[in-house]
Amino acid sequence: MLQDEMNPDRFHQAGNSIRHIGALFTRSEKRKKQSKKSKEKEFSHKLKKVITEEMQFLHPDIIGNINKSIDKWQSLQDKYFVGIAHYSDKDFSEFEEKLREIEDILIELLKTSGERKKILKFLLKLDHPEQEHVDLLKSAILFPTDANFFFNNLKSPNWLEILEANFFFRSSSDEFSVHFNLSSWPQGNYLMSISNTKPREILLIFSEFNEFKNFLVFRRLLFCVLNMPVDVAQETIPLINSWARRILPNTELMNLQKIFVKFINGSELEGALRLLEIMFNFRYPKTDIERYPQYNKYYLLLRGDLGDFQKTLSNINDGHFYYKFIIILSKCLSE
Repeated sequence: MLQDEMNPDRFHQAGNSIRHIGALFTRSEKRKKQSKKSKEKEFSHKLKKVITEEMQFLHPDIIGNINKSIDKWQSLQDKYFVGIAHYSDKDFSEFEEKLREIEDILIELLKTSGERKKILKFLLKLDHPEQEHVDLLKSAILFPTDANFFFNNLKSPNWLEILEANFFFRSSSDEFSVHFNLSSWPQGNYLMSISNTKPREILLIFSEFNEFKNFLVFRRLLFCVLNMPVDVAQETIPLINSWARRILPNTELMNLQKIFVKFINGSELEGALRLLEIMFNFRYPKTDIERYPQYNKYYLLLRGDLGDFQKTLSNINDGHFYYKFIIILSKCLSE
């Protein structure tokens, strides 16, 4: 259309087509009269629905980039293309420039799942990422499924430092939060995969979560501890103790028992004793206690289906350990 120099209305018709694209997002289903402000709000809201289903789970930088692109699109539409559609006089070079800006925004915002996955696969092959690669990552993660794909397949420990610097594991704001859908928190899966090679760095990351109250993050920490060298793993005990004061699912107790076995096998007996004290004071959900009304809570710790935990506990040949164990057990039972 724009190349048809015999058509004197080519700019106006093209401008109207571009304006119509934006109108498709702002059009109200009830066709009610809308103010300019309500149209702008609806434009932004509907466009975000097209770009991503779960905006609140995205990284703040990704949300910021989306908002900036939407604002730029809306500004171009309202201040330029609407005027063109209403026969304002504009020259061809300026029109081409504004059109390229709209095209760049559309390409950036409306990537298909295939396009996003292609970018993520490229990034997964990089072993020494730079900031430009992290910026590309931010542009390719528009859905939690994108984050799941990337972080569940990322294995290089060399990504850790630059991801941490870009707040992929915590929020940069005063209100602490994590991103990419907390129900799975795929970043935690990446931390688990490299916890044997970057244990102290990961311990530092998890220390930021001390006051965070979602047990799913704590579960990722316990999985990381199981993979860490035992000398670093025992340094997580203060953090574990802080978390275990909350009411947690029984699954977390089972993971603590596995860590106890790890400490014993690694000859970290003092760490094992401190962990035992945490377990004896473990706070169970009310439903678990009600399920076993004839027993007190220590039955859940000592019952016979705990396998390696009981076996390891009974095979320890250290008088000092058992002396302290009896003290811990007596103290807990007397409370």
